[in-house]
Amino acid sequence: MRYRYTSTHLLIDREDSVLAIASRAQGYASHDELSRHTHVLAAMSPEEFDTLELDNQQLQHDPAAPTLQPGDRLLEKVNMLLALAGAYEAEEAAPVRTQVETQILYPWLKNYTVIQYVQQPATTEVQALDWQDVPLADEQTPEGMTALAQYFAAHSMWLGAISRIRIQAGPPEMQHMLHREVLPHFEHTKQHLIGDQVESFSMYRLWPQSREWFEQTSTAALPIVRDLYRHHDSEEWYRDGRHGMLYYLVDTEQIEPYDEDELEHLRQLIRCSYLEQGDSYAVTPLGWQLEDSLRHSVALRFLASITPFVRLCVDGGTGRIILIELFQSEPAHPVLHHPEN
Repeated sequence: MRYRYTSTHLLIDREDSVLAIASRAQGYASHDELSRHTHVLAAMSPEEFDTLELDNQQLQHDPAAPTLQPGDRLLEKVNMLLALAGAYEAEEAAPVRTQVETQILYPWLKNYTVIQYVQQPATTEVQALDWQDVPLADEQTPEGMTALAQYFAAHSMWLGAISRIRIQAGPPEMQHMLHREVLPHFEHTKQHLIGDQVESFSMYRLWPQSREWFEQTSTAALPIVRDLYRHHDSEEWYRDGRHGMLYYLVDTEQIEPYDEDELEHLRQLIRCSYLEQGDSYAVTPLGWQLEDSLRHSVALRFLASITPFVRLCVDGGTGRIILIELFQSEPAHPVLHHPEN
């Protein structure tokens, strides 16, 4: 997905069109609200996209414009990009630092890094791909709920009955596992293809029987999701602007792993479908603050059992943990060269 910021808008290239979304630090609370502040432009070449400038007076919302349909985490992605724009502005207004600041807050944290941007980040280029969304036929009715299914079902149970869940497909054995254990629990499922390759699955709305199983079943995943979502007000993800992101690497050697055998399929999925494909795996917790007690968090202990490279993305103003990221190798932050005048 290509995107860039103008002085008034966030632009997102969706291959068949460009979304011009009015910038606002607090983001948007719903897809309907997002639609009212979004202008849909015709598709354009990369050169046109990179140089497009918009005049607010020319982009009054057209009531006849099509309403944005709740896509795969579109609202979440837009709010995250708007929050990042606020972080860029805050960093650019601050004095340029000549040294990396480090501070050991707790013995189980290696360090943190304050990212300083000396210029507007370059627009991300992506190759145009042959995408297809294919609805899946009803899967065979499951006989119960496994730990893998309960981990992903928690999102629909607690954070919105029709909230979409997207899972990278990974190699064939991981796809078969999802078809057996996860997809049958949802009423609406799709596979997303690039050419003839399955890239990911999306799903929403649990079947009534699966909701009953979720409430009646206690797997080793239940303590993880209870800890991960310490409250169920997902609007926290969209409130307020960010106050400068701090990135902390966890010293996983000092975290006692939560490595129940029942969780092996979930560990395999994260490793094989994300980390071994060269991607990070990220989760957005609710109710997490950067404090020493996190070293005993069941969710953090489980994630630390998957890979030694776990990073916390923390709001520098509030100490709230925005994102937990897992990597196959230690993440590196590129330093932009600041040319001499």
